[in-house]
Amino acid sequence: AYAVFGSPENRLRFGLGVYTPFGGAMHYDENWSGKYTVTSLDLQAIYVQPTLSFKITDQIGIGAGFVYSNGKVDLKRAVPLTLANGQSATAQLKGDAHDFGWNAGIYVETLSGITIGVTHRPQVTATVEDGDANFVVPEALASGFPTKFDAKLPLPATTSIGFGFYPSEKTTIALDVNWVHWNKYEELAFEYNNHERIEDTRSPRNYHDAATFRLGVQHLATAKVALRAGVGYALTPVAEGYVTPEVPDANRLLLSAGIGFKPTEKFGVDFSFLYENIVSRTETNIETGLSGTFKTVAYIPGVSLSYKF
Repeated sequence: AYAVFGSPENRLRFGLGVYTPFGGAMHYDENWSGKYTVTSLDLQAIYVQPTLSFKITDQIGIGAGFVYSNGKVDLKRAVPLTLANGQSATAQLKGDAHDFGWNAGIYVETLSGITIGVTHRPQVTATVEDGDANFVVPEALASGFPTKFDAKLPLPATTSIGFGFYPSEKTTIALDVNWVHWNKYEELAFEYNNHERIEDTRSPRNYHDAATFRLGVQHLATAKVALRAGVGYALTPVAEGYVTPEVPDANRLLLSAGIGFKPTEKFGVDFSFLYENIVSRTETNIETGLSGTFKTVAYIPGVSLSYKF
């Protein structure tokens, strides 16, 4: 969701965005072969971003603001112990994080009519303190397991540059490159309040920076109807040997299409569809020794409503 406040004639305007730059969910059968690594993961980061922009000239504008991150993690996995009912013991780590960051950008319209935008959002470190560690283990061992945990997860900095081309009054072509500074994600670590039965865990990730390339076209078929299409390719930050079942990432192809209706000057509705084909990847994790072939396809429909007051 986003909103912009201020008259188009004013040089100073205010914007507010609420969005999810990171997050996802993975749920496996509780008895699958990798159950001691993960059985389910729900990871969420909702950003609230108020931003001020200032139009220096008719061709140059700048903006900056804050970012508030509201994060949640819910990780479940099996523990190599057997309960009285014959099932595997389990562990659940659940916690919240509330953190801050900032953002900045610049927009330039060149003499040739091409527009350029550059934005940067620095890293936000999601910090979970006193998260709940729920271990379902044999009763005789329960007192030796932790009940709380602390963790830090870097939500990486993102730098983007975009170009707008206008071959006609009705057609816009957009090209952008998005660079995510994943190299800060070196390990996934959990620190527990009780070390009698389980030590702090530190799993190497060693991600590297990765880029996404996108190309989109919009054509105004009529004064009230806009047609859109896009294509993109995203490079994975996960190096060979570090693929894990909670984030089985690989290079991905992105295809999108959309249509926009503007029945009145103030109201608009847009429909979109995004197809993501994540390349099949066969890996053996160097820490756990878990081998597998991962393949993911995502179908993401979208609806957007806009209104100008």
